[in-house]
Amino acid sequence: MIPNININSTTINTLTANEMCNRSKHVRYFGDWQKVAAAPALTPISAPIFDESQSKYKCCCGCMHSRTGGIIIGILELIAVVVNFAVYASNYAQSESSTGQFVVSLLATSIVAVIVVLLFFGIKKENHNYIIPHLVLQILGIVALAIVAIINIVAVCVSSTVVASSDKNSQTTTAVLLTVIAVSIVVLLSAIFQIWFFVVILRLYHFYRDKKSFAVRNDGVARLGPSTTVQYVTFPPQVTAIP
Repeated sequence: MIPNININSTTINTLTANEMCNRSKHVRYFGDWQKVAAAPALTPISAPIFDESQSKYKCCCGCMHSRTGGIIIGILELIAVVVNFAVYASNYAQSESSTGQFVVSLLATSIVAVIVVLLFFGIKKENHNYIIPHLVLQILGIVALAIVAIINIVAVCVSSTVVASSDKNSQTTTAVLLTVIAVSIVVLLSAIFQIWFFVVILRLYHFYRDKKSFAVRNDGVARLGPSTTVQYVTFPPQVTAIP
């Protein structure tokens, strides 16, 4: 037997459709009491699922997910950080760098290490906000490489002019020109890789951002048909329930 249900006639109540359906099976109204319309039968539908396999979240020509690419990039950056620490410590121990240079280099490398750790933390927590510092660092790195590339291009042009105008092609001038060209190639390759890494991390950022937005939009939404709630008002002071 279901107990009596006392409902205040001035109170507006909201029930889910399933609750209305269940209660409508057991509630009987007497006299001229206003009845609550039974909610229509609703067919459960499957909950929407976030599609992680979309091409916009992949990298390396669609060969892997940006999450995997982000992990690989983070590992490579951690290796680079460890190598830089070792090189700076070795140079300082051999008195090849001053204390000021060592401290500045150590501080810069430490900042990079923290940003890389934040990248891994963002991947673990699936939070795109922790990836933002890495994107900012990459943008600064790309800008710096672009400036260095422009300087090297100018240096190559000047060196070529000097070599062409020289009466005798000295080995020193040629060596300088070759060095500048080699540095320019290295800088260009570094810029290409940095841009590629930036695209991968940016896709990773979009992946976690879109996934979070999808979860927020669908949080608390009933997986039912077109109408999931029913409001009812103006009831008699008491409703008698029957089994």
